[in-house]
Amino acid sequence: MNVSKFVESMFNHEDQLLYIGIVDRQYRVLAHEIRKDAKVHYTSEGIRSFVRMVPTTIVETLETLQPFLGPMSSVVIRFQKRVLAYCRHEDLVIVLGFDASAPTVFANRIAWVTKEFARAASEQATEKLELMEPA
Repeated sequence: MNVSKFVESMFNHEDQLLYIGIVDRQYRVLAHEIRKDAKVHYTSEGIRSFVRMVPTTIVETLETLQPFLGPMSSVVIRFQKRVLAYCRHEDLVIVLGFDASAPTVFANRIAWVTKEFARAASEQATEKLELMEPA
């Protein structure tokens, strides 16, 4: 894969994309690109270190489930200030950092429902919980 072409194409295509990191199976960082106008919440070296170790560990660990669940396409993690997506492409792990406003409809819905039922369960509610989903 032409890393420079990939990075340029992704930034041009995805307005909410703020960061691209690419790491190979030998933990070498092939790309560490932050959009010029992006607000950074961590040091550049901290991000680079994170990209070198964490995504490969997360993706490789989850890939042990492939014999049972089939191939994995991506892992998405929503934080208050960022949405991170990890994607496997051949022997690479591609890390994409998006603005927190990037849509993750299913993840948002299931997190909200889980928190509401957990809250209700901790209050020992005896009535059926009627959920009013957020707009």
